[in-house]
Parts: sequence; C-alpha cells; structure tokens
Amino acid sequence: MNRMRDVFFGIVGILTVIGTILLGNPEIVGAQEKCFPIHIRSKAGIEPDLLNVNRGDCVVWINWTRGEDAQIIFRDGKKCADMTKSPVKFKPDFSGCYLTDFLSFGETASLVFVEAGKFDYEVEFRTPGGLYGAG
Repeated sequence: MNRMRDVFFGIVGILTVIGTILLGNPEIVGAQEKCFPIHIRSKAGIEPDLLNVNRGDCVVWINWTRGEDAQIIFRDGKKCADMTKSPVKFKPDFSGCYLTDFLSFGETASLVFVEAGKFDYEVEFRTPGGLYGAG
C-alpha cells in the first residue's frame, strides 16, 4: 500500500517537473515574443543603437553609466501610447507617451510593444551635481 502511494507520488512529481519545463519554454507553447536589452553605457554608447521590435516584444533599458543617471524619453505621443503596454518604471508624459525618472547605475525600465514598428526615444543624463546632457 505504501509502495503504491510512493510510486504514484513519484510519477506525479516527475510529470509536474516535465510539465513545468515544457510550459515554461515560450518556444514550445508557441510564444514568439522576445525580450531585448538595451545597454546605456555613456552618452555615445547606447547598444544597440537600432532595434527592430515585433509584436509582443519587450525592451529593457539598463543604465550602466557610473556617475550619471539616465532618463529615457519617448516623444511620439499617442502613437507610442497606443503601441506599447506594461510599462515598468515608465510614466506618462505631457505628450501622452512615456518617460522614466532618472535611473541610477544598474536600474532598469521596460516596455512591451503590442505592434511592430519604429519608435524614437532619447536618453538624457544627469550628474549628481544636477548637470544635464543628452545622447
């Protein structure tokens, strides 16, 4: 009796692990969306400088600048707001699109794009003394 119960729970455990692995893999369940990092390294070093996004892709900006905080600004207004969702560390700006607060070293912000397209954005920098620059 105890052996049957142990075998049953063993099989359930194995099936649970296999199911988790299979369902946790976006390629297996048919999800095509991907997440792309953009590395902010300096005013002259944003990598990649051009990124083509498809429907459902997410983009994560990572600030790697030491001694400067970075702010990401979209100025496309309603087009941008209609074409994105799930903003993390982004907030609406006066044009109807998004901007971040200044991100310090290692901080991230992200958006999911619900449509493919070209989206222009700017990165502004601030030093601890309050000086600004754009990249």
